[in-house]
Order: sequence, then structure tokens, then C-alpha cells
Amino acid sequence: MQTARPTEKVSNKILYIEPYYVSNIPEGKRERKRHIMKKVSAIILAAGKGKRMKSALPKVAHAALGRPLVWHVAFAAKKAGINDMVFVLGFGRDKVLPTVENFGGRVAIQESQFGTGDAARCGLKELPKDAKEVVVLCGDAPLLRPSTIRSLVAVRRRKGAAASVLTGILQDPAGYGRIVRDPGGNVAKIVEEKDADDAIRQIREVNSGTYAFDRDFLEAGLPRLSDVNAQREFYLTDIVLEALSMGERVVPHTLDDPDEVRGINSRRELAEVSRILRLRKLEELMDAGVTIVDPDLTIVDFESRIGTDSIIEPSVMIAGKSRIGRGVLVQTGCIVRDSVLEDGVILKPYSIVESSKVKKGAITGPFVHLRPKTNNV
Repeated sequence: MQTARPTEKVSNKILYIEPYYVSNIPEGKRERKRHIMKKVSAIILAAGKGKRMKSALPKVAHAALGRPLVWHVAFAAKKAGINDMVFVLGFGRDKVLPTVENFGGRVAIQESQFGTGDAARCGLKELPKDAKEVVVLCGDAPLLRPSTIRSLVAVRRRKGAAASVLTGILQDPAGYGRIVRDPGGNVAKIVEEKDADDAIRQIREVNSGTYAFDRDFLEAGLPRLSDVNAQREFYLTDIVLEALSMGERVVPHTLDDPDEVRGINSRRELAEVSRILRLRKLEELMDAGVTIVDPDLTIVDFESRIGTDSIIEPSVMIAGKSRIGRGVLVQTGCIVRDSVLEDGVILKPYSIVESSKVKKGAITGPFVHLRPKTNNV
């Protein structure tokens, strides 16, 4: 499978545990989001190899901020309120299965990568019958936000369209499929760069590869896709032409933050996306009342929690599902992994805490190593 952006050529269910910043959403708001997305399923395209990564790992299994790329995509879908997910797997599928299991997802196998249209067909076969809407997500786009997924679904519903497509305006659109609009502002077609002429390549609005579909339309349109194109693949982007031929329309939803459009196709892009994810997490913490002395020299895991008035000094890593209380001081060079630091703890420089608990008000270190299952009184 290949993404519809820069072009390059089943398991047991495990209960998903929501991270703290999901479970802290007021119950009423959570229930409304669940209701809105109740009959929405997701197909996550994760079958490609990613040749430019130059790796034995499938592209979506490479880690950003300590989690596989596809984990971030599934997490965004879950936080958006989508509980039913189908992961389309192919190359290196065993490396992706832990993420599928983490989110209680289904698996569809794409044995040969004949394009995103073919991948969507594979995924559609595994969807439950009661799914009325389908969101198609790229497994290598970890910057997608949950709110964006909900907005994409809402735009399609509000405008009564067969589909909506997520787009972005890029200063340098090279490598991305271009969005061509009709006079009414709807999507007239999406042209992959290898199939584009010079005029089309001047367009800066690009396709993210993320869509929301009416289920019935998608089932009718996918079998009609053709592989008559530069890559001899079934492009999901051609679903726009199918919509027009069926008297339907596809509406764009353009992002304010073009970073969300980004897919990963190289180690350099992986590093840049990891940096963005890291800073997003730190900004979230600072907005919540945590002091991060030097964000450029601090790493906090996606699922770690830090209480207000805590101070995190430079060169600190807080990993896994760590829980840091209020008024905690973590000094330079410390590593905290899957541990609890209760309120008022001071962790002196270059201390390591692994799968342990440090009691309220304790002063620990410097240069101490608390090994797993240590309880420091």
C-alpha cells in the first residue's frame, strides 16, 4: 500500500486504557462525543514498506516520541470517539500487530500493494455492518489531531456530501497530490504529482490522504476505481471522479495547521515530526501550570502526567505512564519511567526511577537508581 500523499513506491482484542487527559474530560462532553461518532468506523492504512526509510521495519512501526507512527494515528481516532478500527496491514505486519491489539482493532491484509484504493477495499470488507460512516486515515501521519477528525466528519454531514477530504496549504507542495476545486469550491479532482502537468503542480493546496465517507457511497465507488495512471495503482483519490459520475460531491476541509498534513517518508521527516510531537506535549503541560525550564532539552511521554507547580529542569526524560504529583522538582539529568512521584518530591540530579513509587515530600538522589518495584518512603 502507498499513501495518497508523497508517492513512493487476526488478533485478539485487548482493552484500551484511556490516558489521563482523555479520562479527565467531563463525563457529559465525553458522552456527546461518543454519540456523535457512534456509528463512525476508521480504516487505517498501514501496509506499506516505506522504501525511503531504508529499514527492515515497516514505515508505520518507526517510533515518534516513543510510540509507533501508527499508534499516534489510532490514538487520535480513539480520542476523537471512534471505537471501531480496521488496520490494513501488509509488509512487516507482525511489527504492527501490537498496536492493533493495544486498540482492540481488526486486521485486514493487503498481500500486494496495489494502491490506496485497493487498501481501502481490503479494509471495507472488515467493517461492521452498522458502520454508517467511514474515516480513512494514513498510518504514517502522526500529527493528526482528534478534533480534526471530528471536524472532518462534521463538515461532510453538514454539507450533505458523499465524502469530505482533509487538505492543507503548503509553501512547498512537492511530492503531494494536488486539490483541484470547481467554481463552487468543491473538490473537482485530486491529481497525484506523477500524473500532474506543470499547471497542476503550481497548486499549493494538497491532499492529506485523510477522508470521511458515507458508507454506502464508499461501497459503491471503490469497485469502480481504475489503475490507468502513472503508477498502475488504484488511487483512492479517484473516488472524487466517481462521486461526480454518481451525482455526488466531495467537499474539502482545509487545515489551519499544515503540520497535520505531514506524512513520514524519510528519517529526517521522522525526526522533525518527533520534535513537533514533543513540543506539543510540553506546551500542553506548560498551559496546565507546569514549569518546563528548557523545552529543547526535555522529553515527556504522551501518556505521562505532571501536576501543577511542578518544575522540570533541563535534560530530563519522563517516559511511559509516569504520574508526577503537584509541586515536584525533577532536577537535571533525571530519568523517570513508568513511575509515581507523589506531591512535593524532589528528585536530585542524575537520578533514575524505574517502575517505582516515591512517597510524598521525599528527597531522593543525586545519582540514585531506584530499580523496578522500589517504594521509597
